[in-house]
Amino acid sequence: MWHTWHVVYYRPDKDALLLSGLKPLLERLTAEGTLERFSLRTRWRQGPRVIVDLWARPEREDALARDFEEGIRAWVAAHPSQVEISPEQMLAQHRQLAALELETEPLEPLHPDNSVLRVPYQSPYTGVGPVTERMAQEFYAEASPLLLELLQRAREGQARWQDVLFQILLSLTLLNGDLRYSHFSLRSHCEVFLQRFDTKRELRQKLEAYVQGHQEQLLKTVEVARRYVEGGGEDPLLRQWIALCARLKKTLTELAVSGELTLPTKESFAPRREALEYKAAPITPSEFHKTVLHSRSFQEVSTTPDFLTMRCLLGWHYGIFMLAGLVPLERVKLGYLVSRTAELSVGSTWAEALERGERATR
Repeated sequence: MWHTWHVVYYRPDKDALLLSGLKPLLERLTAEGTLERFSLRTRWRQGPRVIVDLWARPEREDALARDFEEGIRAWVAAHPSQVEISPEQMLAQHRQLAALELETEPLEPLHPDNSVLRVPYQSPYTGVGPVTERMAQEFYAEASPLLLELLQRAREGQARWQDVLFQILLSLTLLNGDLRYSHFSLRSHCEVFLQRFDTKRELRQKLEAYVQGHQEQLLKTVEVARRYVEGGGEDPLLRQWIALCARLKKTLTELAVSGELTLPTKESFAPRREALEYKAAPITPSEFHKTVLHSRSFQEVSTTPDFLTMRCLLGWHYGIFMLAGLVPLERVKLGYLVSRTAELSVGSTWAEALERGERATR
């Protein structure tokens, strides 16, 4: 069964904890036969931390708990994060995050920096039903070792980390159906952020200028992504990652067709929004959201198995990429570039794709 530890580590950059602390320890426990599987996540509530889920056979569980705690406590004691921030400052930041992310769980107590806590196991993707929760755990368990290898390689200068994440998200977009629409979930997240924080449109203009100046380069990445989706591609780690996504997509598609794939909806978020102690100021919907909310063609697309599986896989990817330091601003930049690359590839913007869909439904 799964057992969980929270390694509370306030330092924003978790690379040292991940690559020098956890990676060699988890590899040693695996080689010794104590550990069968592991998955990693991050969370900010009650103090920034890495969540470590470990699976062992029943007869090895006591040895795993002893050896893991001993190893990680020793590493943290030798490499403390040493971040100076008052509890009041951190709680103020967390109230803002809670309002934006509809987080209704308690923000306190703030656990001390450099503490290691053993806690009951909780699925990485809760509130969506047992089938989808099990699929989420499978993704995190198989992707976490790959993420550590990719991150290690990037930090050694063998690859640019943003390029790796871009290629994964673009391949994921290609994997999940019609490129005219499969990037819409990415674009939706970007548009919410830009509408709230980029009121002068400066970031949007910079991103668009980059797209216009690098069209040929971006289009080449589509062909690279296509090779990964087809089972090829030069990078063995990325091949494994996309193969994992393809395998999970097959199962998720079957669940979507049978109605067993459950995802959060606007209606399911309403009670959480009402329960929030601190609420974010409302924003005017972006042109993107004004359009899709009243588009018959989008309503049809948004209920297809391809679209639902993309939403599911994208949410899991956001979660695991946060572990490697992908902050919201960088996530928006990455998502916008992937979305625009998809548009360049099919020769139409999201608005043009919806307009053509509207004409087809008349």
